[in-house]
Amino acid sequence: MEKELLIKMAKESKNKWEGFYKKHWVGADELTVVLKGHLFLEQILNEIIILTIPKPQYILDKKFYDKLKIFEALGLAPSNELIEKLLAINTLRNKYSHNLNYKCADKDIQTIVKGLGTSYQTNRGKIIMGFNYAIGYLSALKSSWQVVPFTLFCAEYNNIFKREKAYNVKKITKSIYAVSKVSDIIEQLKL
Repeated sequence: MEKELLIKMAKESKNKWEGFYKKHWVGADELTVVLKGHLFLEQILNEIIILTIPKPQYILDKKFYDKLKIFEALGLAPSNELIEKLLAINTLRNKYSHNLNYKCADKDIQTIVKGLGTSYQTNRGKIIMGFNYAIGYLSALKSSWQVVPFTLFCAEYNNIFKREKAYNVKKITKSIYAVSKVSDIIEQLKL
C-alpha cells in the first residue's frame, strides 16, 4: 500500500517538475531560471509548512528567508547542506531581483553546486543543476511528510514529549516502523 502511494506521489512530483521545466525553463535565460526556480522552491516549501505546522497561516506570508529559518529551526531539514544551498539560491535570487544589470559569477553559485559535480560548463546549466537538487530534495521531504507525518514528527521531536507520561516514541514508531529517527523512517520508505 505505502509503496504504491509513494510511486504515485513520485510520478505526480515528476510530472509537476517536468511541466514546470518545459513551461518556464526551456530556452530561458539565467534571470528567468533563477526567479521562476525560486518561486517553484518556495511553493514546495509552503506545501511542507502546511503539512508540518499546526497553524501555517502565520508563516506562509513571511519572506522566503524567514520561512527557511523557521524550517531549519524546527528541524524539518535533515541536512545542513540543503539549508546552505537554499540560502545561496535565495541570495542569488535577491541579486537578480535588485540589480537590473546583474551578471552571475562563479563565486555566486559555488555553494549551490557544491558536491554536485561539474557536468555543466555554463552558469545557467550549473544553476539548473543546483535547483534540480534542491527541488528534488524538498519534493522528497514533502512526500515523506505526506506518507507518515505523525510518525516523523514523533521521531524528530521525541524530547518535546518526554514529560508526557502517556507518550512513548518507541511504541508509536514501532507500531508503524521499527525505527526511532527520521532518517531511519525515510530509509525504510526508499523504493
